Amino acid sequence: MTGTYGVLAALGHAAQTAAAGAPQIILTGMDFYAGTQRYTFETGKNQSALLGLDMNQRRVDTSQHNTDLDLAIFEQIQEHTDGTLRRTTSGSKLDDLMEVAPPRHGPALDIRPTNPPTDWAPRAGLYPITALKFMRWLRGSMKRPYKRRYFR
Repeated sequence: MTGTYGVLAALGHAAQTAAAGAPQIILTGMDFYAGTQRYTFETGKNQSALLGLDMNQRRVDTSQHNTDLDLAIFEQIQEHTDGTLRRTTSGSKLDDLMEVAPPRHGPALDIRPTNPPTDWAPRAGLYPITALKFMRWLRGSMKRPYKRRYFR
């Protein structure tokens, strides 16, 4: 889980383990699409074929993401938890809602990079990605007004 859903899930987990002390949820990498790229990774050939070549350059999809609602949720969490949420960066919409997280003490984290999948599978069930892409193009061409008379 990522984003607001991840925060809500972490808050639920923190409530269950509150006996261990005052939990803090630290938000990292949330800029609410203020950056130049939509995602922190480059899309692969198959993923781009299905979701669009410009997927990483598109702005926020308001039909799926509502940054005002996300900020309102974070504001409510802050009010009802006495400031559980913290941020790691400055210069975003989170600046007014929460404080910067304190520096981490103790030994350095052992971060070993893993090799994430570089692209989606070349097939989706029985169909290769290229066939799905062609079927999408064919369906779109049947909807265009200048093509309708040929497909009736």
